[in-house]
Amino acid sequence: MILIKKNIKTILALFLLTVIFILPIGSTTKYKASGFNDSDLTGINNESFIKIIHQDKIKKIDSILKEKEKRYSFNGNVLVSYHGKILYNNSLGYADPRQKTKLTPEHSFQLASISKQFTAVAILILKQQGALNLTDSVIRFLPDFPYKNITVEMLLNHTSGLPNYMWLLEHKWDRQSAPDNQELIKLLAKHDLNLYFKPGSRYNYSNTGYAVLASIIEKTSNKTYEEFLNKKIFEPLGMNHTFVGNNNHDFNTKITDGFRRWGRSYISIPKTINDNIYGDKGIYSSTGDLYKWDQALYEEKLIPKKLLEKAFTPLMLHGKYKIRYGYGFRIKDTEDGKIVYHNGRWNGFRTSFHRYLEDTTSIVILNNTSRSINSRIIDDLETILFEKS
Repeated sequence: MILIKKNIKTILALFLLTVIFILPIGSTTKYKASGFNDSDLTGINNESFIKIIHQDKIKKIDSILKEKEKRYSFNGNVLVSYHGKILYNNSLGYADPRQKTKLTPEHSFQLASISKQFTAVAILILKQQGALNLTDSVIRFLPDFPYKNITVEMLLNHTSGLPNYMWLLEHKWDRQSAPDNQELIKLLAKHDLNLYFKPGSRYNYSNTGYAVLASIIEKTSNKTYEEFLNKKIFEPLGMNHTFVGNNNHDFNTKITDGFRRWGRSYISIPKTINDNIYGDKGIYSSTGDLYKWDQALYEEKLIPKKLLEKAFTPLMLHGKYKIRYGYGFRIKDTEDGKIVYHNGRWNGFRTSFHRYLEDTTSIVILNNTSRSINSRIIDDLETILFEKS
């Protein structure tokens, strides 16, 4: 009789859990339409329960990633958050595939162009503080800058027409040591290369623009790019595995190098003359820290939502041509809502960070072996998360 009572209690408990949690399954839109919202789940809708409820999704995600690891030699860290909670955070492969040093979720990867969103938000923080306006001329901050009529906003949305700084460094830099951002500005002034087009007239993705933005951050804040990001973003958010460059970080931090497949082995990719230029790239971070960054953007911990929305708004060129880039974020509008994202590629690192705003869901993929597989993994994970046919 006691055993029967215990079994009845267990069955009732499971039934109640099913009733409580069946609504959040699927998209945020679906359960909010049912009259449920996050406040109804306070104290219940935590990460542990999310993982219990969505065990099937977790198993499918893990199966897909292990298949990619086995079949395509995928090597990297992957984090999936679902309705604001971490659903999956795992490592596949090696920090150093030559030495078979195992990756952990705490390892930091070069983010490549995902760094641009940190640069963009840093500029918006300065705008919020009243230190600059997006319509300000670059020359206001950098008097030696050789190009007139280029504004801060043109740098953010890639309409400046600036020449490629990598070509400039590779052909005009005559020292052995790699230059920094200040030296890059001087080199631009010295050689005064032609612009690709009249500022504001066209869109052309520009790493140079974001390197110049980093210099504006330094000039305006009277701090180095790294110091400003540490003080205003990384430290307040507890991003303890995030830093600029790979020379000045805490030596307790686990850091990966970039590699390329060579036959059945891997080779480490050497440093280049472009490595010390920051703003367009150069930030290292972990999947867990990018989750903190992701949540901070939702929670308005850094800038107000109204200002952040400008970063998520496509450029309207000449008032009629929609360019799906905002400030540091690419933008995709789908039937299920807006996706803001960026991918990165630099010296063996392939990175992806996709945010599904309507569902407060995100996918982070950090890969350090040059494998062009991130987009296929994103597609597969979207199918699982949003139950696409």
